[in-house]
Amino acid sequence: MEGQLEAIEAVSSRRPSNSTSPRTSSWKRLEKNWSQLQVGHHGSYSVERLELLHEYCQATSFRRVLLVCLLTPAPALLVAVVLECLPLRSPSEGWADNWLFWIRVGVMLMFIIPVGAWQLNLFVPDHNISKYQQFNANLLVCVAQLGTFIIAAMIVGFPVPFMWQLGAITIGIYIPVLTRLIYGPALFTKGSILQQHHKKFQDCFAINLTLTGVYPFCRVLYDLLPPVSQGVVVIILPIWKFGAKRFAVRMARQAEDFIPELVAFSVDFFGSLFISFSHLGVDFTFHFQWLEE
Repeated sequence: MEGQLEAIEAVSSRRPSNSTSPRTSSWKRLEKNWSQLQVGHHGSYSVERLELLHEYCQATSFRRVLLVCLLTPAPALLVAVVLECLPLRSPSEGWADNWLFWIRVGVMLMFIIPVGAWQLNLFVPDHNISKYQQFNANLLVCVAQLGTFIIAAMIVGFPVPFMWQLGAITIGIYIPVLTRLIYGPALFTKGSILQQHHKKFQDCFAINLTLTGVYPFCRVLYDLLPPVSQGVVVIILPIWKFGAKRFAVRMARQAEDFIPELVAFSVDFFGSLFISFSHLGVDFTFHFQWLEE
């Protein structure tokens, strides 16, 4: 009998206590919600990626790593400088006389779209895509997108308002249609492993398309508001950035390995770059005085 009582006391001592104070429960709930809001807590690396990283650190010299970090942005910077060297004519001369502008747009598309094709190989490693297929798909998407821009300029007028926002919509249509035509239906077979991997790629690609279409509306809203109310846009920018991060995390939920990189580039870097360029020449003295008042 005495042994049974000791066993019952031991079991009861191992049971979790429900006498948690309301203050402690509220604090834990607040801590949990705060942790969920942190973008860095949503990303995780697989064992395979950690093993590859360890192997890379062991087999690669520090000089090679330094050169890779320094030279990786060089091609993009070189293309940007070369494009800026191409002279542009007055928009009032029309879309036909501004043929150099369309060359610039075509070159940009030829460099941007293959990056997406390269990311497809990362997201769908089991699908063998030849270089010939990649080239054909990239070329078709570029021609279709550039043709859409030119037709819009002929119908609406040159320059086309919100051209890249229109492009974010049309390119989101061209890519799945033309990739299915070139790569075959294997990526789109419902329930297959390839389709699941391809869906991850589509969700992550949709992040860039969506944010590209939404970013400029911050400047549009700023220009539409009267000077007295323009300071509101400056105040809501951090709130908008927080919402963009949450959107990126939600869309990339199935690709934990890529969440930190996607959020850092799509929201932090690209957002800061766009805001800095879109507000060049804007005088914020009035808004700072308005905030002080």
